[in-house]
Amino acid sequence: MSSPASSITVRLASRPVEGVLCTAQCSLGQYGRDEFDYRWRVLRLALPVQNCGNESCDWAYDYDPVSWGRRCPRLHCVACAKSHKVPKELMTFCSSRCFVEAWPSHKSRLHVPLEASNRRTVSEGTDSEFENYDDSSGSQHQQKKNATNGMPIQRWQLIMESDSSEYRPKPEDIGKRLRIECYAVHRGASSGPHIPSIRNSSNVYHQSNMPLLDTDVQSAFASYTSGPKGYLITEVVLASPRPIPNRQWYEHGADDDDDDSLRVASYNILAEIYATFQQYPYCPRFALDWRYRFRRILDELNHVDPDIICLQEAQRDHYEQDLEPGLDALGYEGIFAQKSREAMGAAGKVDGCAVFWKRHKFRLAEHRTLKFNDLARQEARILGMNERDEHAYLLRLVKDNVAQLAVLEQYGPDRARICVANTHLYSHKDFPDTKLWQTLALLKDLDRFVSRPRERLPLLLAGDLNSLPSSLVYDLLATGGIDPDHEDMQAILHATHRRASILPDPRDISHHLNLASAYHVALGTEPLYTNFTHNFRGTLDYIFYDATALRCVAVAQIHDEHELTLAGDGLPNAQFPSDHVMLVADFAFV
Repeated sequence: MSSPASSITVRLASRPVEGVLCTAQCSLGQYGRDEFDYRWRVLRLALPVQNCGNESCDWAYDYDPVSWGRRCPRLHCVACAKSHKVPKELMTFCSSRCFVEAWPSHKSRLHVPLEASNRRTVSEGTDSEFENYDDSSGSQHQQKKNATNGMPIQRWQLIMESDSSEYRPKPEDIGKRLRIECYAVHRGASSGPHIPSIRNSSNVYHQSNMPLLDTDVQSAFASYTSGPKGYLITEVVLASPRPIPNRQWYEHGADDDDDDSLRVASYNILAEIYATFQQYPYCPRFALDWRYRFRRILDELNHVDPDIICLQEAQRDHYEQDLEPGLDALGYEGIFAQKSREAMGAAGKVDGCAVFWKRHKFRLAEHRTLKFNDLARQEARILGMNERDEHAYLLRLVKDNVAQLAVLEQYGPDRARICVANTHLYSHKDFPDTKLWQTLALLKDLDRFVSRPRERLPLLLAGDLNSLPSSLVYDLLATGGIDPDHEDMQAILHATHRRASILPDPRDISHHLNLASAYHVALGTEPLYTNFTHNFRGTLDYIFYDATALRCVAVAQIHDEHELTLAGDGLPNAQFPSDHVMLVADFAFV
């Protein structure tokens, strides 16, 4: 919440979570923004805040994000809301059972004198509250003695002041609200009193490094910041989410010579531009926030420790600002290829594919980006279509998808080389012919790319193919051809009566790459799902490999439905950061 009387409106994109950087934004309304610099303070409540008005509820002081995904407050006491005497956290309940249990003691709070309830600083404040923080070090027991009728008088503790609006919540913030204050300072006032800075190089603030402000410094600060000001009181700070459950490994024909196996991960990480509350209404908003999800993605990748990572839906700005530096710190180098379309809104808001590899194990020998739009236009010219047919042909095929082709060379005496292909095919379910065309175009290009005068490169093909195991796309990859009587093919042929065909004769839809699916080889079948949402559950992601040059020796299990839904009805949720699960497989050279 923000103070309606303030000249500055302060906003935070998501609720604060321990360890997740949060950045406040401010707007000045009628004031000219360029006239001011900004100073920020962060305060926190001295005591934790209840999640449920029933103090005996086992969730009342549970700040685990996974629990929040399932048990966020759902009921509000109407009488309390009308009285304006009871803090919000004491009039909300996680269930009707808790409300009934708490009612005998809860109803007495409605009779608290109004002047006593007005002293609860968890409610909206006024500008005069800016200086009313607690600089004492009294114990929680002493503070609880000030409680009136079961409602403690909360006090604010100053924990940070800076010229930066960034703050990373610490363990001691868990369960408490933060108060973020912003002061606008006229640019000509830079010669004013010095404000002690406690910011370190990583923008992490430590209360132990900051002495509480004395009266003289408080007075100087108030004088220095005489311009417009505003504040925000956040929701309760949640704890760092629990680790993603460990995954069981299924071995397949492993032997003692496989100690130097190659681990590959493929992961659609759900771009921010698609992670909306409208698309995933069952997911708490804080768990859709990119900064929260990025930390989960990085932790998951670090735990799996793959040698090669293939990411889909990597957003360009996030690749540059987060993924590349984050994985660089873990020992990876990478390349990125964005989709052919323009950014959706601000610069960088377009997704694509990214390949990373361990820098101590591989070097990048060569790479290229395959743009399906360009291949479609090239094909249209080769076919010599008239303008009308070319327009219809390209309308069906120009969907902006791309593929990455990279040749990685291992360090060491053997200097083994491998080709890694990473792609994300078109997603619309009513375009099976487009997906099949993209797959065929990719396979043709790969066949040429891996065939060298003196060698044929081993091939790994990973990605989100947006195609079920029963699809034509899967059949083409796994068998080298398609069945003309396949139901999808019949539907495509039937549709050509209404539009021009974009596919060659079914007998010409084939390849000679001898590909096998890692999960199918190791498990005998594909997983039940790799995409798990409230309205769709199915397998769309795969890791294929050249079975003449590589052996799949193990795969990581897909989490079962119980594990995936601990924090919500589908993915993403507070525990799992994407609507897809990560595929992980180990390979050995033949």
